[in-house]
Amino acid sequence: MVDLHSHSNASDGSYSPSALVALALERGLSALALTDHDSVAGIPEAEAAAAGTSLRLIRGVEVEIAFGAGEFHLLGLRLERLGGELEYILSRLFAARDTRNGRILDRMREAGFAATMDD
Repeated sequence: MVDLHSHSNASDGSYSPSALVALALERGLSALALTDHDSVAGIPEAEAAAAGTSLRLIRGVEVEIAFGAGEFHLLGLRLERLGGELEYILSRLFAARDTRNGRILDRMREAGFAATMDD
């Protein structure tokens, strides 16, 4: 069994990249694609955790793209290189996502919800 779409706490997931790898191994997955939102920051940690195990780690990312009146999420799989222009673009997208999430959180608090970014 494989999972080609997973998120770590490098974006909006609940587990660290290494804990996600451990969970995938525990559940018997043969391959896992780490596809955090607009970030490849968790890939080195996940690769280190998967090294020497039976799990094939696939480098990936989920990129949010403005599309018409909504949004479109594009999965990029089997990334060959990290860094450079890819990470620069992703860092800008990630910062925009973080800003947007902060605005959403402010609106929630104004509406009486006690929430934090961690929630």
